[in-house]
Amino acid sequence: MKTTPTALSFLSIGDSSPRTLVVRCSRAMQEKSPRIFLFTRDGSSIVFSLGGSPKDIWYATDDIASVPVAGGIPRRLTEGLDRNTSGLKLSPDGGHVLFLLEDAGNTHLARLPVSRGRLERMVSGDRDVNQFDVGPKGELAVLETTFSQPAEISWSARAAHSRGSRR
Repeated sequence: MKTTPTALSFLSIGDSSPRTLVVRCSRAMQEKSPRIFLFTRDGSSIVFSLGGSPKDIWYATDDIASVPVAGGIPRRLTEGLDRNTSGLKLSPDGGHVLFLLEDAGNTHLARLPVSRGRLERMVSGDRDVNQFDVGPKGELAVLETTFSQPAEISWSARAAHSRGSRR
């Protein structure tokens, strides 16, 4: 795979000069623009969202990737997923990235293991999840609506850690 270097810079609190992280991206990832960055809980990696190429605005989907803080080639966690993603958050244990997933005119809440694995839809069906948040113990709150119902807040304890879907 042919790669091209890209630089990310970040500051440590109390540090006066940024540290540059050199990331080697494939050509397909180079055309995308970074949107959201999250450090994993142990600080060893950065999970980030890459927006589609501006020239393909109607067809290019967002990707979620992970790269070690020491540098290297990012791993696309959403490899093969032909849907837009947004609103990244990490589970309290740092093992999963939760995000909104556009699909068939709806927006679902989904999650993926940071170490790579199978996508799980946590809130799905004929509904739109507008926002969500994850509590410190894995609690999950979502603002969701359906065609016939106004937006309401739903809450589930330990959902970010659980194995099954809530809906």
